[in-house]
Amino acid sequence: GIDDDRNGYKDDVYGIDAANDDSDPYDDGAHGTHVSGTIGAVGNNGVGVVGVNWDVRIMALKFLNAYGIGMISDAVECIEYVIMMKEEYGVNIRVTSNSWGGGGYEQALYDAISALEDAGILFIAAAGNADSDNDEIPSYPANYAVNNVISVAATDHNDALASFSSYGATSVDLSAPGVYILSTIPDNQFDTYSGTSMATPHVSGAAALVWSQFPDYTLYDVKALLISTVDPLDSLSGKVLSGGRLNVYNALTCVGGNAKMFIESPREGFYAYTEEDTTVLLWLLDCTPALGAKVVVKPTNGYSSFPLRDDGVSPDTKANDGVYTASWVPVNPGNVTLNIEATYNGNTVKDSVSGKVVELVDYCFEEVDSEWIDATAEGVDLAVKGDDTYVRIPISFNFEFYGIKHNWVNVSSNGNLTFGVVAGDYYNYPIPDANNKPNDFIAPFWDDLNPSAGGVIYYLLEGCEPDRRLTIEYYNVPVYVGDGGTFEVTLYEGTNEMVFRYQDVEFGSAYYDKGASATVGVENLTGKHGVEYSYNEPKLSAGMAISSRNVTLLLLQVIIKINQNKRRLLQMYRHLQVIPLEVIYKGRRLQTVQRAVRIKMY
Repeated sequence: GIDDDRNGYKDDVYGIDAANDDSDPYDDGAHGTHVSGTIGAVGNNGVGVVGVNWDVRIMALKFLNAYGIGMISDAVECIEYVIMMKEEYGVNIRVTSNSWGGGGYEQALYDAISALEDAGILFIAAAGNADSDNDEIPSYPANYAVNNVISVAATDHNDALASFSSYGATSVDLSAPGVYILSTIPDNQFDTYSGTSMATPHVSGAAALVWSQFPDYTLYDVKALLISTVDPLDSLSGKVLSGGRLNVYNALTCVGGNAKMFIESPREGFYAYTEEDTTVLLWLLDCTPALGAKVVVKPTNGYSSFPLRDDGVSPDTKANDGVYTASWVPVNPGNVTLNIEATYNGNTVKDSVSGKVVELVDYCFEEVDSEWIDATAEGVDLAVKGDDTYVRIPISFNFEFYGIKHNWVNVSSNGNLTFGVVAGDYYNYPIPDANNKPNDFIAPFWDDLNPSAGGVIYYLLEGCEPDRRLTIEYYNVPVYVGDGGTFEVTLYEGTNEMVFRYQDVEFGSAYYDKGASATVGVENLTGKHGVEYSYNEPKLSAGMAISSRNVTLLLLQVIIKINQNKRRLLQMYRHLQVIPLEVIYKGRRLQTVQRAVRIKMY
């Protein structure tokens, strides 16, 4: 009952329970005891199971209740407790094992994990059990881009990726066994569990075992060692960064001389924009980080070579961690391959990644006259019934958005369409924003909408090639607490135009009405460019419609149309005032039309 060490917690001899605000982290859900047994159950005693590291100390930090529900603020408190106990009280903490996840990007949690890195502590995290690509749909905390994070997928006894396991060619580092894992549970019992939760403690135990043999290693040394010594598996090629499954023996006996390159960014099949920075980033590992290497990128398509550096100068985030980085600004549209060569200790390692450079374009918004399209009559109910959920649907034609053609789109319950990373989180943000996800989206009304409380989201495809249109209608969908609203977005084939229409934007509260807490706009793949019609501003009204189109494409279409038909146009409209028309595009004068009709463009 006394805070003897004056650290702010009474009797925290095992750790803390932030969920219940006490220092008794009793495991009322069995999950924590199970992962702890995998990390460090005692061996050579003829009882139960053996952990990866037989002789290890474990600090119990609880922020989830018996039902697996908890607050991010409590998770942050647990991390802050770890840092305090290491830096102020000398506890030799090297690893946090994190078999949990959920929710969207949280800056406070990102900052806390970054503080762990500064304290020299690894953050090993479960990739998730969603059977999805974390490169496209982030799973937090595993997806936080902090150098002390190791993200872990699960494999089965056949070394196949577990059917439930999330994966990611650049965002998930390696796999470990995670199917039917026998381990400890409370009251001196044992049971088999499955999940990336069960894979994560294998890696955590391995990290502790490596540190017991190499106590002077940095967290970057240990992370590099675990990633570079996996057993390569065909089932994991293109699924995790290392392409393999944890091998503890390899990690403990690794001998240098065989450096390996792992390209993290950009990924194979990437898109890059002209006039916009693209980060090229790779790991060069030779058991531990390969420091002092000469790394050069030799692009095709007429580009000059450029170096990657590990010097801590932006965009490189930390010097001497084996991560080599540079910013590349492409200027020539078209297919490109980045051929990368690294020279280290007299040996050369090569790899490459291919993608496409597209023209960076701009969009504009304009209020237009556009009739409401009733998708409730003949449309399909997308069955998006949950809160903060989405469904992936075919567009059924190629729709070009920021220079990239798409034939699938994710429809979010929260009033936006995404082409890549899904906006599951209810929290909207201004446009553009490269730091937060999602990017590459269309937002007719991004807010905390809740179809589970009522309303329907419809899908309606109309017309014939090449003039089809796809309408997504949010019919009577309420905000999380409030009345239902009705709006829609239509994508047009050929013109690639987007039209947002609003039928009812009154939700029963001035806080939500007319878009007062919503984002309306579009944003490109990188999040560095976008056009915002409104952000938390009540600019919308019933009956209004706004159109968004590629400005550059629109101008070129109009001028070509005039050139092809100028005589007929002038004959038809010769009674209208005529004006000289001259278009300069990217510093180059296009064909000049001396006399043309005045045309209003949408």
